Amino acid sequence: SIQLTQLRPEHLQKHYSSWLNGGLSARTVRYHHALIHIALQTAVKWGSVSRNVADAVEPPKFKRSQMQTWNEHEVNQFLEAAKDSQYYALFYTALFTGMRRSELLALRWQDIDFIYSQIYVSRSLHHLKDGSYVFTQPKSERSRRTIALPPSAF
Repeated sequence: SIQLTQLRPEHLQKHYSSWLNGGLSARTVRYHHALIHIALQTAVKWGSVSRNVADAVEPPKFKRSQMQTWNEHEVNQFLEAAKDSQYYALFYTALFTGMRRSELLALRWQDIDFIYSQIYVSRSLHHLKDGSYVFTQPKSERSRRTIALPPSAF
């Protein structure tokens, strides 16, 4: 246990390395670094420490993975294979709206405007560690949105 006034950049670097070696991703460690930086910046502001030691630590870099997408032929092939599935409408909506899985699973009939061919995204469904499910509001206002459906959706 290190006192805040005794904290040095190498302490943070050591923790970052142990987190990476323990299985955390570089992205997660960067997120932790950002939180630590904010906390230490507040400590500087309040006069608890004279400097933010997180400024001297370089968080690990991470590579964004290239998203694999289907071409038109692959989409049509998938939809043809799924045409008799009870989940066809779900698959179709996912492919043509870009909605997140949690948003798709939270849809209600009242969220679909059949007159104007739109879907209103206003909630999402999440699976909790205890095995239960819970509906939640979108994380941001931008996530609450209206999505136009192609005419072929009906």
